[in-house]
Amino acid sequence: MKRIAYVLIAAALAVGLTACGARSGPEDASVAYPDPGSTELGQEIRLAASDEETDPEAIAALGEKAAAMTDGELAELIEANLDSSIVARALIAAAKGNGADLSDDLLSKLFESGLDTDVKLLALDYCSESAKDRTDVIAKLTDDPELASFALRALYEKDPDRAVGIADGIIAEYDGSCGSRLMGALHVKQYYLHENGSDEEIADYIALCDEIAKGCKKYDDSARAVLADLIGSIDSRKGLEYVIDNPDYIEKSKVAWYNSSTVASILSGEPDAESIDLVFRALEADRVVDFGVLLRENLEKNPGFYEKHPELTERADKILNRGS
Repeated sequence: MKRIAYVLIAAALAVGLTACGARSGPEDASVAYPDPGSTELGQEIRLAASDEETDPEAIAALGEKAAAMTDGELAELIEANLDSSIVARALIAAAKGNGADLSDDLLSKLFESGLDTDVKLLALDYCSESAKDRTDVIAKLTDDPELASFALRALYEKDPDRAVGIADGIIAEYDGSCGSRLMGALHVKQYYLHENGSDEEIADYIALCDEIAKGCKKYDDSARAVLADLIGSIDSRKGLEYVIDNPDYIEKSKVAWYNSSTVASILSGEPDAESIDLVFRALEADRVVDFGVLLRENLEKNPGFYEKHPELTERADKILNRGS
């Protein structure tokens, strides 16, 4: 599944590093923590969490102890520590590491708690990797402004139809705002279009993204860049035409790669000047993928066409000899 969930993966990696000792928001060492329960491990983790100078190796050792607990013991300790992000982070990482079977009820309490967003993202990653069906838990998170974008993409990997249905509902409610929930919905729709989209659906999607981009024009450069990237990654002729000269599109060095099926289809078919010019502009910008074999075949099969268009022949030679 092309480029799917790369933001969620990046977030999960960052959370994984945090669980090994990095802090997204250090807790005040002077805070008097509530009684974590009678377990020695809970007291050890609380003590470590209150020490700003804690050695990452000590945190890792505590994680190993948590990983050795039964699912029931670990779940009980997690529920007793939903007020501390540092403690919950270590425990959820342990649950994730050994595949503990946490209940949906506990996960719902965790997501409804005041834990830091990075801890909830770690829990979402746990749900995504769980052998148990967690789609209902994940689907509920699509209403959470902070988690919706990640949850939608995680849900798409589990239940594409359900994710697309929720995404369509969010898109239908577009009110001129470029929030992360809308962006998550547009990502999911792009995944669907890349795999299954008709020309009409792709055209409608591009028109909508263009409208949103213009609405964002005055205040959000990053949103416009994301929208252009979404269009440029559908792998369609219409998408390629939209981004090839779009100043908001920052992935031109990979544009032929992201549209490899479209480029290959044009090079394999009967050439026309407009289509070949479009492909050459993509190949001239791209620095990742090599279409040399298909381009040479196109030149060899269509000598008459290139005799009529010497400027295209010259550009083809430059593309083929680039870097030599």
